[in-house]
Amino acid sequence: SLPTSLDAGAKATVRLTLTAAPSSSNSTLSLAVSESHGFARSLPITVTAVPAQTIPVVTPQQFSIGMLGGDVRTLSLTLQNKGFDTWRGVTLTPPALDWVTVQGSLDLGDLAPGANVNVSLRFAPSSSLTNQTYAPNPLFQILSSNIPPVPVQAAVAVTSVRKGDVLVSVINADK
Repeated sequence: SLPTSLDAGAKATVRLTLTAAPSSSNSTLSLAVSESHGFARSLPITVTAVPAQTIPVVTPQQFSIGMLGGDVRTLSLTLQNKGFDTWRGVTLTPPALDWVTVQGSLDLGDLAPGANVNVSLRFAPSSSLTNQTYAPNPLFQILSSNIPPVPVQAAVAVTSVRKGDVLVSVINADK
């Protein structure tokens, strides 16, 4: 709030809060200031508003896991809209590996600003799968009607044994 009086040459700060519609653009406002002796002054204020944006955040957006062939593992991801516009028509593409499935619907609908949704991935590699790291790029994508696709990267190491051996060779290069 403003003080009831100001000495000559003194300053006061006027704080304004403006609210704009999502489709707003540039606008000029006029702030009228008057004092007790009738002196009035109009101060033009130019405001530039930018459209509200969707800011998607996926946690984790990339991950690495290791597992035995024949085992089943579940990993949870969180999709969050940290923007000020709705994340519209959010859908997931089917995973690139046929032994990875999304538990639940691939169609997640709209995410309002600040909203989040959890997605569970089920990993179930066959016991006959070749021992290696499977890293399709991306594992799947998150699509929507108002932002570019968001890729989710994964590296899944599948092995047939729970324990392995390590061979370390040390060489003295000085001799």
